[in-house]
Amino acid sequence: MLIVWSFNIFIFAVCYLIVGLLKPNWALFWMKEPSRLGPVLISLALIMTAATMYGEGLRNAPISPENVKRAKEKQTDQQNNAPIPPQEKTSPTVIEKSTAPEAG
Repeated sequence: MLIVWSFNIFIFAVCYLIVGLLKPNWALFWMKEPSRLGPVLISLALIMTAATMYGEGLRNAPISPENVKRAKEKQTDQQNNAPIPPQEKTSPTVIEKSTAPEAG
């Protein structure tokens, strides 16, 4: 549902921006002499809100069983086909004392 509302807010923001740039008196009808900066800032805030809502809607979207099955198949294919690099046995490194001359 968030995705649908985000599209609605985005469309409203674009329409408000167009009207506000062409006729700022219509967009900010309560002001005597509005500038075009007001509708631009309001539209910018609405567009950012719509983008955030769209992202949250995608994150919370239900996962279909077909997509889960496809993802599991892809994961097992990648695990079966991935070569295992050879591992060398390493011993713990010993940190030696520095041989730099001391300032004195």
